[in-house]
Amino acid sequence: MTATLLGRLTSRLSSIRAALGTRRGRLVASLALYGAALGGASLIVNRLARMDRPQTPEHMSADATIFLSGGAAIVCGFLAAIIVLWLTSGVEMRGARNPLIWLAAGFGFGILSPAVTGAALPMSLMLLEWRTDVISLGEVPMGVASSLMFVPNSVFQQGVFGLFTGFLAGALWGIGAIPIDLAANSRHGAISTWGPWAIAAALGAAFYGVSVLAPAEWLARFG
Repeated sequence: MTATLLGRLTSRLSSIRAALGTRRGRLVASLALYGAALGGASLIVNRLARMDRPQTPEHMSADATIFLSGGAAIVCGFLAAIIVLWLTSGVEMRGARNPLIWLAAGFGFGILSPAVTGAALPMSLMLLEWRTDVISLGEVPMGVASSLMFVPNSVFQQGVFGLFTGFLAGALWGIGAIPIDLAANSRHGAISTWGPWAIAAALGAAFYGVSVLAPAEWLARFG
């Protein structure tokens, strides 16, 4: 039984490694990484913007930042991957796409990312409560069930109030996808292999870093 599971896991890892070795695979993975960073950054900025006035916007605690932006990053990364898979489905990688295609895709990412972030938010909040000892480990199953009940309302609220921040993230994602696509389709082997990862990591780290380190009052203007 154990040998069978290990065999399946090894086979699955080999398939993933083979997929990442293709231009399409690197394009999907790098844009998913970039989308994840923007999703996490958008959540941070949006929560700062939604603080009640006259309360001065303040950054969340480290735990809250990790759990809440982490949940947003995961679902937005999957969303970005799905968008790129759909755009490249059945298409042979013969060159970079028209920049307008990526800008349109960024518009779609901007509309959908607040909604999927809202879907992940109740679960992220529940895990944060467990991490900060608000609820015990034994209460987690009930917390999961309760979180699922709040998903529709959270999707609506985050989808509406997070739309402006989502549009900004979508614009940045679409613009960033252009050089990432060019790098993935470069005729230079090293650029094609490492370029998409380097650009996605640099842009993602820059925007997420700004959302965490920049003054809260300044960031709140973008929500």
